[in-house]
Amino acid sequence: MSTNNPSNNEVIELRANITPENFQPMYADLVQVEATPEIVTLNFFQLMPPNLSGTPNAKLIARIVLTWPHFARIAQMLPQILETNREHVKEALMRFLFPGEEG
Repeated sequence: MSTNNPSNNEVIELRANITPENFQPMYADLVQVEATPEIVTLNFFQLMPPNLSGTPNAKLIARIVLTWPHFARIAQMLPQILETNREHVKEALMRFLFPGEEG
C-alpha cells in the first residue's frame, strides 16, 4: 500500500497488518465529534432498536483519535471524494430522500 508523506509529498510504502479479523467492515449510522486543543476524536455508532421506554440506543463501534494535522488532511480529502463520486452521491441521496421512486 502506498501513501503520501504529509511533510514533503513523498510517496512511502506501508506494510499494513490486515487480517480477516481486523478487516471487517462496520456500518455507522451516526458520527459524534469531540475536539480538544490537541486532538479530534470521532466516535462512530450503530443505532440499535429502541428499548421499552422508546429511548433510542446506540452501540459505539469505533473511536478514532486524530491529531489536528491528520484531521485537517482528512477534511481536505472529503470534498475531493464527494466530487469524484458526485453521481453515486446523488443517486444514494435520491434513494434516501425518495424511497420507492424510480429516477
